[in-house]
Amino acid sequence: MKQFPESELEVLTALWKADAPVSRQYLEQQLKEKNWARNTINTYLSRLVQKGAVLCEKRGNTNYYWAAIAEAEYKTFVSKATLHKLYHNSVSDFVMSFCDGASLSSKEIDELQKLLDRFKGGST
Repeated sequence: MKQFPESELEVLTALWKADAPVSRQYLEQQLKEKNWARNTINTYLSRLVQKGAVLCEKRGNTNYYWAAIAEAEYKTFVSKATLHKLYHNSVSDFVMSFCDGASLSSKEIDELQKLLDRFKGGST
């Protein structure tokens, strides 16, 4: 699997949000704030189909599209790739980098601690 360009990821995200296979017209409506032409959406869909990320089925005169990869699967892939590429697989370096630039609330710190405890085998 490879990371997708931002524009293709926008289309894929719209497909993940859909409950069933959808038409290009549906995607045009969901992505209308992008002001993309019909051909632009068709191009992104074609690329995603070629990459195996999206499946397409023709029903009558309309093509219907749905994601071939799960959102969680893609997020896991991108997270691991980022961790490897930017942080040399160091989770602690990643967390430190993230926390240095963010003001974490007490609630967020508590949530992180619960996750750490869970992974360590402690309480959930």
